[in-house]
Amino acid sequence: MEIILFLVLLVVPLDAFALDPGALMNEIRQTGARETLTSLWSEKRYMTDWFAILEGVKTGSDGWLAVAAALKPAADAGMSTDLNAALAAALPKKAAEVLVIVAKEKKTGFHVSKVCTNPFIEETDERVLTFLQQTEKAVAIASVSKEVEQTRAACLRKLKAVRKDVATRRKVTNRGSGRSK
Repeated sequence: MEIILFLVLLVVPLDAFALDPGALMNEIRQTGARETLTSLWSEKRYMTDWFAILEGVKTGSDGWLAVAAALKPAADAGMSTDLNAALAAALPKKAAEVLVIVAKEKKTGFHVSKVCTNPFIEETDERVLTFLQQTEKAVAIASVSKEVEQTRAACLRKLKAVRKDVATRRKVTNRGSGRSK
């Protein structure tokens, strides 16, 4: 039995076992977002599928962005926070697509204040500032419709405010430690 499994692993690429956003959207359509989230949050699927979904959303691929938009309205606080951070991480990669999702806030539940921000929990200020600058640039040059323009403007304001806060904190921290930057 082990030999057969070993041979299968040699022949079939590992990503063939990865969670597919199309299959997940089918699950959402068949069982509903709430039931899908309950299943994903279970001990059995949490450490594999939930984290795979978050990583997929971070890539900004259309399929994973659709999954995030479908799951968010049914998400509780913890899941919602995870999805917000994943969508924020996708923003510099697919700004126009993410802004469309955020512009549909009433339907998707994603809000500018939760997506146009720092998605990192523990990261250096330098890395956060770099991310925010890259994200601002991507949002500023994204081609968006007139309906999404207001969301883009709000997103840029929020990103600039977060960047200013991080830069101020960095100056205070460096001043307090005797270092100058």
